[in-house]
Order: sequence, then C-alpha cells, then structure tokens
Amino acid sequence: MHEFGHSLHGMLAQGTYSSLSGTSVYRDFVELPSQIMENWLTEKEFLDQIAVHYQTGEKIPQEMIQSLVNASNFNAGYLCCRQLSFGLLDMAWHTLEQPFDGDVAAFEKKAWAPTVIMPEVPEALMGTSFGHIFSGGYAAGYYGYKWAEVLDADAFSVFKSKGIFNKEVAKSFRDNILSKGGTEDPAVLYKRFRGQEPTIDALLIRTAHSEGQTAHRVEAQCAHQNDGGNDQVAAVGEVHPVLDHVADTDGRDHAVQHEADAADDAGGDFPMIQWFNRLFLATYRKVIAGSIAKSIFQCILKLIIPFFVNRYQTTVIVRGFQQP
Repeated sequence: MHEFGHSLHGMLAQGTYSSLSGTSVYRDFVELPSQIMENWLTEKEFLDQIAVHYQTGEKIPQEMIQSLVNASNFNAGYLCCRQLSFGLLDMAWHTLEQPFDGDVAAFEKKAWAPTVIMPEVPEALMGTSFGHIFSGGYAAGYYGYKWAEVLDADAFSVFKSKGIFNKEVAKSFRDNILSKGGTEDPAVLYKRFRGQEPTIDALLIRTAHSEGQTAHRVEAQCAHQNDGGNDQVAAVGEVHPVLDHVADTDGRDHAVQHEADAADDAGGDFPMIQWFNRLFLATYRKVIAGSIAKSIFQCILKLIIPFFVNRYQTTVIVRGFQQP
C-alpha cells in the first residue's frame, strides 16, 4: 500500500515537466501520498474485501484488527520522542552559522534535551554516526519523517469522517495533491484539500494506546505539565515522567517507581503491553551495564563463529575432492 501510494502520485500526475511531476516534490511532502494509503489497512470496511478465509469465506473479525492496532502502538510514545530527538539534533547542526569547535557530546545532549525520557548511555554519540543528515541526503530535513505522519493522519481523518471510500474526498485528494506534483507550494495544496492547516490531533488519536481513549485525554498527556518546578513533556499516547537524576537511593527508587507506573498507564487495559513496557524499562539499565560484555559477545558471533564455520566448510569441500 505504501509503494502503491507513490505509484499513484506518479501515474496521476498532470505536470508538464518531469522535474515538477509526481514524486518530484519537497522531501517533507513526498511521503504523504504513500503513508496515507497505510491507514486503509486497519479499516474493516477495506479489509473485508481482501482479508477473507480461503476456505470458509469468514471475514477478519474486528477484535483481531484492534489487536493489530494495539500492537502497532506499543512503545509509540518512546518512538515518537526518538524521532523528534533525531530531528532536533539534525536542525541544531544545520542551523549553526559559524564553524563548530566545541564539545560535540555537550552540544548533542543540549539539542535533544526536550525529548529525553530514558537515561542515556554514557559516552554514546549519535551525531558522529548519523549518516542520514550528513551523507544520506536528509540534511536539515530529518523532521520530514515525523511531519509525514502528521500529514497522513490529518488527511485520512477527512476520509474517516466522510467515509473511507467517499468519492468526493478521493477526487479532492487526487486533484489537489496527487495530480499537482511540485507545481505549487505543498502548504497551499494541502490547505486546498483539507480546508485548513494540518494539526497533530489525528496523529495523537491514532497512536493512543487504549481503544476508548479520547482526544482530550491524549492532548492533555502531551501538554506541558508542571510538577514541582519540573517541566514535563509527555510522549504521544504515553505518560513518561521526567527522571530525577539524583545520586541518593531514595530519589532513584522514586524515579524507577514512576517509570513502572508510566508503563502501566501506557499499557491501558492490555496487561501484555504493560508487561512489555515494564520489561523494556527493567532491561534498559542492564543493557547499559552490560554494554561491554554485549560488544564482546557480538564480536564472537560476527568473527569467531564464521571463522570456524568457513573452516569446516573448506574441510568438507577438500575431503569431497579427495574421495575416489
């Protein structure tokens, strides 16, 4: 469905020049036609046409569809903050106006500080290995990944409100988005289709963990909350309290308990999601503590084991040639 969206963007283009037709648009707009198609895959009205048992003809039940949606939203808050942190780091580097000769680690930590919800691995640097924003063509444009999610969720909300197969909405999307390519500013095209500027509301609702969770509750979770002077930004669909980075044991235990409570809140009415969230929080620290051992283990897997496997294969081949 994703790639089919790109195909439609090209096939329905009405431009004169290839450089301004189809997918030849700004990078932060090109994923809208593709990502919006993915939304139909969780709609029963659409799935009933293709997701049918090959023997009985039974259609996929709504409970199974909802389970798929719930699973896809696992750790949605963390993943959202992760993408935002990469975007902030990218823009921090590419808005510098003078050559940088300072502390790279300190610069990086300051750049993505608003999105940090987990303890960071000591001495780890993202910027020095962030190929996307230096040699990968995403310089000052990594935010496009998350922005595309905002656009596709907001655009699909029109289909949701008027029917996912509504011909008028589909024609408007074709005429104002798919056929125009890069002939006009994407903001103008989108507003012409949507009738207003895009908002994050639809994305927040889509990534809410609990089925009955209202938009008001999700927006409240994502708002800035003041708790004893700590400025807290909750992740999309989850509540992640700011960790108290203190040396005393009581304070650290307090932070750990807050994390566990947050994991339960994020899981909503689904015990399995709560369990996995707690497991993630518990193992995260173990990964930090065992990072050296993990590196050694990976070296064994990648170097030593292949060496013996290749040696064994060579011995078998040689013996095969030696046989009469």
